Amino acid sequence: MSKRIQQLMALFAFTAVALAAACANDATGPLTRGGSGPAEIAQMTVEPGHVILNLGAAVQLQAELTDRDGTPLGGLREPIQWSSSKPDVAAVSASGVVVALAPGKTVITADCGNHCAYANVTVLPPGHIDPPVDTARAPAR
Repeated sequence: MSKRIQQLMALFAFTAVALAAACANDATGPLTRGGSGPAEIAQMTVEPGHVILNLGAAVQLQAELTDRDGTPLGGLREPIQWSSSKPDVAAVSASGVVVALAPGKTVITADCGNHCAYANVTVLPPGHIDPPVDTARAPAR
C-alpha cells in the first residue's frame, strides 16, 4: 500500500471520529416496518465505507439498518436522507448513487431519524486508472 493511500486512510479515520461525534445520539426511535409493528434501530452502516473514483464514475451506496439483535430492518417506511459534504466533488442522489464531479475528497452521509452513517469518497484527478472499491464497513453511529 502506498504512503499516499495510507495518508488518505488516516485522514478518513480522523473524519470518521469527527462525524461519529456529530451524529451521536443515544435515542433509538421506533420505526414502522411494513405491517409488522415498530422496530428499534440499533445500528446503521453504509456500504462501501470507502470509495476511490475517477472523474465521471459512479457507485451505488447502500444504507443498512439493524436492530439490537443484528437483524436487518428491511422494508422500513422511514426514508434515508443522503447528502455530500462537498457536492462539487461528488454528488449523491436520493437513492444513494454517488457521481464523481471533481478531484478531491468528500463525505457522504446517510441519515435516518436519530442515526447516521457515512462513506468517505475520494475523486482522483484525470489520468488515473480505475481504482478498486474498498468494501470495508464504515463505522456505525
